[in-house]
Amino acid sequence: MSYQASLSKTVSPYLLWFLIHKSQTGIAVLDFQCKIAHGAEQDSWVSVLLVGMSMHLVVLLMFYVLKHAKKGDLISLHVQLFGKWLGTLLNGVFWLYLLLFVCNQLVTYSQVIQTLVSPDIPTWRVGLVFLLLFVYIADGGFRVITGLSFWFVLIPSLLIITLFIPLQYADWRNFLPVFNHALPDYAYSAERSVPLYMGAELLLLYYPFIRDNAKAIKWAHIGVMHSYLLYGIFTISAFAYYNLGQLKHSVWPTLGMSKIIHFTFLERFDYFYIFNWIFIITPPCCLVLWGSARILRFSTPLSGRVSLWVTAAIVFVVVTWSEDILAVGLLETISRYAGSILLYGYIPFLALCVLVSNWIRKPLVSNAG
Repeated sequence: MSYQASLSKTVSPYLLWFLIHKSQTGIAVLDFQCKIAHGAEQDSWVSVLLVGMSMHLVVLLMFYVLKHAKKGDLISLHVQLFGKWLGTLLNGVFWLYLLLFVCNQLVTYSQVIQTLVSPDIPTWRVGLVFLLLFVYIADGGFRVITGLSFWFVLIPSLLIITLFIPLQYADWRNFLPVFNHALPDYAYSAERSVPLYMGAELLLLYYPFIRDNAKAIKWAHIGVMHSYLLYGIFTISAFAYYNLGQLKHSVWPTLGMSKIIHFTFLERFDYFYIFNWIFIITPPCCLVLWGSARILRFSTPLSGRVSLWVTAAIVFVVVTWSEDILAVGLLETISRYAGSILLYGYIPFLALCVLVSNWIRKPLVSNAG
């Protein structure tokens, strides 16, 4: 029997679709094409879709482990499986991972604004403005963040229509020849695609707040499918618009395609594209801050609101420190490796631990009877 929070704190199961999808859409959408192009080149779309489809298995494993958690989340599961001290330590490691996630989003977006909009604006100022916004929203609670995720999925989705404008200049011969790369090339592109799908692991924290959560798995799968179909569209659009030489040396290919879009009432459409990314990064960052504060609240004597501000303060310090391009690259690399280990290493390990724990407990119950 899955644990569920009180009814007044939960949201409808179908909203898990928007929570999963919005958690997986972030700043990585701006530049993933130029990174995966160094591996399988024109066949990179295969790696993007395969990694996306593998997330269905990750979701199944998360639902399996959460169904056996006493309080329905990773915080209680760690203590349940590994004891108080080791469990609290593992919760601390996951808290650090969440900080890394939101720092990577903020630092990269700050770099976009500084490069394309206002070179004179300091990183700390961008970080402070957005962190205050995120804290304000996260302080409203999980239901507020969920409502925001719903609308912030619908509003940016209108931008997909604008992709048809650069596709007027597409050269579909860029995808030829098809399937002519070795397995290591596909693996390289797949590894570079992982940041696109990071964020689904936040389910490990908000699962108890989904009404009838044990039956909500179909909505989680729909959310994952929504993500990789969207990334498939962005991948194909970029590889059709750019040739491989251009794509490998492009910094933010998604933004590059928006620069040729002009309207009589909006000359610099790429500015609209850039600032529209606020809708993209806000929900996952708010979820991360909310989840991080929840971990601190259950692992330390701090209250929920104090935990939220402490988390935000640490993020602000890291964002302020990460001003040069080397620090940004290092942060992105560490985040990518940490996300890969969590999604494809630690979550299967947790599922194995739960399986072994249940297998040991059943013979004990049987002998006691």
